[in-house]
Amino acid sequence: MVLFGQAAVAQTVSKRLAVLEFRGKIDNDVLDTFADAVRGGAVEGLAGREIEVLTRENMMVLIREMGKKDCTEGDCEVETARNIGADFVMSGTVARVDDAFVVTLKLHETKRGSLLATNQIDAKTQLEVLRQLRELGRKLVASNIDFRGTPSVAQAQTATVAEPPTPAPPAQSSANLEASPSDVAAFARKGPHFGFEVGAGFLVGNRGDWKGPQGSLGGFLNLGLDPAVDFRVGLRLHYGSLGELNSVVLLGIPASFRFNLGPTYSSVVGATVGVRWTSEAGDPACAGSRCPGPEEGIFLSPEVSLLNFRFGTNERFEVAAVQGMTFPISSTRFRTDWGNSVLDIFYNTFVFSMLW
Repeated sequence: MVLFGQAAVAQTVSKRLAVLEFRGKIDNDVLDTFADAVRGGAVEGLAGREIEVLTRENMMVLIREMGKKDCTEGDCEVETARNIGADFVMSGTVARVDDAFVVTLKLHETKRGSLLATNQIDAKTQLEVLRQLRELGRKLVASNIDFRGTPSVAQAQTATVAEPPTPAPPAQSSANLEASPSDVAAFARKGPHFGFEVGAGFLVGNRGDWKGPQGSLGGFLNLGLDPAVDFRVGLRLHYGSLGELNSVVLLGIPASFRFNLGPTYSSVVGATVGVRWTSEAGDPACAGSRCPGPEEGIFLSPEVSLLNFRFGTNERFEVAAVQGMTFPISSTRFRTDWGNSVLDIFYNTFVFSMLW
């Protein structure tokens, strides 16, 4: 039955690629997931070419016919691929170096036993490895096997030197297998990073003529939870003037989620809680409950930034337009007439920040 199946496939597929199970001293389920990611990338890289990528199930049937349990029994990559009728074989190993995972991926041609290409990736977490492996597998086959399923021209010229029977010397892949800009930025920002921010803008009170300039200064801790999401918390001071008030001070703890919509652009949603102080009005003509006056109290301020851009090395510099509105939770100016006695403040700040 196995031979009959191979003959049927041979009528429509000229070449075969086998992706063997990864080897390494980590959980077998993780190794299987790594191999599946490379298979998925190989399918994409070989789209439109006369090459079949063998599934794990297909290979296990053929390997058992050989009397082997799996492909981890010694250095059997090329021999295993030959015995199951594969023309090309990809194999991977995972090693732990210091606090990083290092993955080595190899592509062999089984007829001559020559190494067509090899490359390595490293990452702090297994999840980061998984994100890079699919693209690594795609580029490795796309750049080293041509559309007919034969080695690329450069690899074929190298292979002819190996006649017979000495295997051809390994040829280095010319493919650029660097991670994408998004992956690089996400990896650099993953985990905890400290930073600082400075800003300038304006304040507007709940009367149109209550407005004035303000500046801000703060520090924060940025946690890269995922390539698509950061969480940031810190301490920020706003200082400015508002209409006839001599000064306005907002000291708060901002917390926000940053949704990374690309390597250089984010949108931000968060809130700040803190204390604020306003001084006595400086205009002698101002009187009544709507006249701004001294106040102390606790405030809550929802914040949003729809314009947040990153740039520089690993996108660690940011510029953003942040809008917020302070709502008093407690205040020394609370009176029966809420709307006239309590000062609601809108702030718009253009912020520059940097992460370490």
